[in-house]
Amino acid sequence: MTTPASASGAPSSVPQPAAASVVAASSSFPQRAQPFSVFQASAGAGKTYRLVYEYVDLALRGVLPGSILAMTFTNKAAGEMRERVLAVLEDLSGAPEHWGKWKSMGEQLALERNWTPQEVQGKAEVALRKTLHDYGAVSIQTLDKFALRLVKTFRYDLRVPDGFSVELNEKLLQQEAVQRVLDQVGVDPELTALLEAYVRANLEDEKSWDATRALETVSEHLSRESSRPHWEALAEVPMERMQAWALELRAEVAQADARIRRAAAEACAAIDATGIPHEEFSNGSVPKWFREAAQVGYKKEPSDTVLKMLRGAAPYLRDSKKSNAANEALLESLGTKEALAAAFEAMEAAYSGSLRARFFAKHAFATGVLQALAVAYEAVCAERGVQPLSKFNSLIYKELVQQNGEYLLERLGSRFRHFFIDEAQDTSRVQWENLYPLLDHALSSQEYGQSGTALVVGDGKQSIYRWRGSDAEEFLDLVARAKTGDSPSDALPGLEGMSGFVAMGDNWRSRHGIVAFNNRLYTGFAAKLGQDDHRTAYADSAQNPRGASGGYVQLRAIEAEDKSEFDPAVLDALVADVRSRRAAGWSWGDMAVIMRRRAEGRMVAERFAAEGIPILSSELLAVTGSAAVQAMVALFRWMLRPGEPEREWDVLRGLRRAGVWQVGTEEWLLLGQSRRRVQDAPIPEDFEPVLRRIIPDWSPDVAWRLSLYEMGAYTARALGFNDDADAFVLRLLDAMLDFSKRQVNRLEAFMEEYARRAPMWSVSAPAGADAVELLTVHKAKGLEYPIVFFPWAQLDNPRFDPVWLDPRGVLGPDLDLPPSALVPLTKFSSNEGLLDEVGQRWPAYADRVRETAERAAFDDANLLYVATTRAVDELWVYFDPKKGYGGWWQQHAEAELAQGEARQLGENLWAWGAMPAPEAAAPAAPTWDQSIVRNRDWTDTVKLARPRDEEPEQRFGNALHAALERIRDRRDAAAAAYSAAEHSQLDSAERDRLVDTLALALDAPELADWWTATETYTERSLLHEGGVLRPDRIYRRADGRWVVADYKTGAPQAEHEEQVRRYADLLEPVLGERPLPVVLYLRRPTILRHEFS
Repeated sequence: MTTPASASGAPSSVPQPAAASVVAASSSFPQRAQPFSVFQASAGAGKTYRLVYEYVDLALRGVLPGSILAMTFTNKAAGEMRERVLAVLEDLSGAPEHWGKWKSMGEQLALERNWTPQEVQGKAEVALRKTLHDYGAVSIQTLDKFALRLVKTFRYDLRVPDGFSVELNEKLLQQEAVQRVLDQVGVDPELTALLEAYVRANLEDEKSWDATRALETVSEHLSRESSRPHWEALAEVPMERMQAWALELRAEVAQADARIRRAAAEACAAIDATGIPHEEFSNGSVPKWFREAAQVGYKKEPSDTVLKMLRGAAPYLRDSKKSNAANEALLESLGTKEALAAAFEAMEAAYSGSLRARFFAKHAFATGVLQALAVAYEAVCAERGVQPLSKFNSLIYKELVQQNGEYLLERLGSRFRHFFIDEAQDTSRVQWENLYPLLDHALSSQEYGQSGTALVVGDGKQSIYRWRGSDAEEFLDLVARAKTGDSPSDALPGLEGMSGFVAMGDNWRSRHGIVAFNNRLYTGFAAKLGQDDHRTAYADSAQNPRGASGGYVQLRAIEAEDKSEFDPAVLDALVADVRSRRAAGWSWGDMAVIMRRRAEGRMVAERFAAEGIPILSSELLAVTGSAAVQAMVALFRWMLRPGEPEREWDVLRGLRRAGVWQVGTEEWLLLGQSRRRVQDAPIPEDFEPVLRRIIPDWSPDVAWRLSLYEMGAYTARALGFNDDADAFVLRLLDAMLDFSKRQVNRLEAFMEEYARRAPMWSVSAPAGADAVELLTVHKAKGLEYPIVFFPWAQLDNPRFDPVWLDPRGVLGPDLDLPPSALVPLTKFSSNEGLLDEVGQRWPAYADRVRETAERAAFDDANLLYVATTRAVDELWVYFDPKKGYGGWWQQHAEAELAQGEARQLGENLWAWGAMPAPEAAAPAAPTWDQSIVRNRDWTDTVKLARPRDEEPEQRFGNALHAALERIRDRRDAAAAAYSAAEHSQLDSAERDRLVDTLALALDAPELADWWTATETYTERSLLHEGGVLRPDRIYRRADGRWVVADYKTGAPQAEHEEQVRRYADLLEPVLGERPLPVVLYLRRPTILRHEFS
């Protein structure tokens, strides 16, 4: 610990360089001994308390608030630390005999500093006054906010425009960039050719032909800090060169695939030559694998069983029949086994030999497309006057730290002398590179004869944000260096010998039994990890329990055939256990359910809601679970396609479920609704009169005349949700307003957005209500609960995302290649030998695969660690023993049972300790009363602009297309015409013309095959050099023939034929056959149908 302050107000001395200090984990309050201190703070170690203590210590020693910079990972953590600092100073500035919550901190400060309590009081009074007087100088903020602060300070040096705003919703920028790129199709020939090749490559790789979705996936790299340097480097590569390179790679892959299929076909011929039925082979696996490879190539690695057979380690044939002994001999005599082994060897050689080209080819077009997206992305940002948050750290490093570091230190280094870095394991490599110069300057320079200090706090085991760029390994390296007194970085030799390590080895959160369970669980897990620093993090993870005694842990293994069987079983067990804890006297608010994924959380939310168990969640209360929202959405879907029986029934079901339609069960059943879902049965009477009786204050006529938000507010009010709305309805209306402002003011487009995004739209429920909290592991970090339920604890095997590699270092330095490219990673989980062979040809790739696999295992361990260390009194875990880490959970339970640590409650059910009694019940917390949420009358809101005026003929053509788009069979026609006319605001003459045209079309023999079509699609996007094209109608006739049709209201023209032929050409690879091109001229008094070959 540092020494007392001098009379000048500056610290009289700071920790001086000395031998590294490693404080024993048994110390109740480990001390700092070096200017640069790295604290290892495991779960429940009192990290926030220690950060506040060290901050207050500086303040009481006279350090001004403006010279301290504390950086956290989240705004919540920054706000909590700021509030606690003020609370401590306020508490300690009172008389010592009246110290309250922070008395122990005041006593600790007095003890360590050799101050009297009265001296602590006086110093706290001065520090509080300075802090409040200059509160604007208090710098307790997130790392992102600090980066923004640097960008604003150095905006001229960074060439950032004045008055920019920060865009947090980077997904929106990506989507706009995608649309701009698509708008250039047919305008920019090079880009058009590249996009066409990209879509064609996706089809060959059996991916979606939807260009928009594919581009949106690639555009995610625009917001990844780790990807930015790579796509910026691609800016200098000509687009035509990217396309040519991609085509060269795919040609090489195609040649290798031909060799693979040829070898597989030879293997199939060798098998057939034996005359042995395929079912006689063990599980038919070898013939099946070769047959698939002969058709599609080496798309799937052989299973362990197939590999053993091909390598002579297992018999080919089933052993259930005596005749198979003779067949095995036959395989030997014919040389079939040698032939199969040789074929497999040839396939592996062709595959591994082409692997470099294969993997670069897989994303080569995507890499090229990313160039265009990057240009569009930057243009969108410039026109909007915004800057994406993900850009700042890379920008600071590239333009300030690397180019002008001394200038940065001159402007900032003299101000900040003391640094606190919280959650250091979640800091990215670039963020560290930006911080190191400031830390070096503060610690190596002198002010008032003293150097500055830095305190870094983190826990590698709680690093769960790698997907956001965090680099746990950077922090683990920092820990290793601090243990030996080395400089934090090779780039900072001046800090050699100035660092020290402090292990915060106590756990103040959980009961003794839970701490002991986790100690044994995770120290044992260390052996499963591949990297030395990962193993060390867990081997040293044992904590000293400082909380209450006792504690209870239960593991439940649920065996199931598949997910459809496992999910209901885990929900059944979860509901029963939650109710049992409630019956034991615990409140709902004492419990939390922690899941890895939101999808799992939504399943729990739906089940708990059905069971009447109150829930809270800041992230899992999706609007899709609200009956009121479901009713509104059902109406909107019906408006888009009136006349469809399924949508009519959805409306009735939604209105009944939401309580809008008070209909008895008998009447409901008489209406025709059975317990089974009705798909095709029409409503027994005309639907619109039924609808008017149920909601007399709502009309589709009125709704179609309104803007998107007004339509939503009008519908909510008509359904009775306005005066007593739940928060979910308001969240839906917020989404409608936001979409209409940012995207387009059309219901059709919004419903597509709803289908994609609504599961992610949730309501932030108020804290403090008596309800079970549902949250993901990422949200649970830093929190604690008396009882934690952890279902789906087996986790899933991680998916490896593509990585950036330099093709010049792989394919040849002399080739004309781009500086960087995306490459997919293959796990080689069942064929380590193939990975070794790949490693001989391509060491960098094999090393990257192994590193990624090792880091994925570490990340999984961290997810488990964070989830299981949130519990204070009880921990309940549910897992599938056959999936993911389920086997590891079961092995641990059985080992603990054998050692006498656990007891078995039943089959696949183990327990540790005893269930503690709940503490004396506090006054009942309120439940979440949603009735206090109100929505103003929609007529009080700002009106949104209508679509711009159109020429009459254009307006009529658009209305006709809109009506035909909604028509699937004859019953749709009237409602479709009515809706289209209202939406397009046709006058009476235009409306009559529309009705007449549709009536003529319905009875025309030229459209007869519409009504017998087995599949129908309207207004689907197709990518072509001429632009993004949208055929009016694609359908499959009853005879199986596909048809692509366009309809026109004008006179026939040659370009119409050319257009529909182009549609057919584009659809051929998608449909597997060339559809029949048709143009329909919908003109009174006749309809013309032109078919082309």
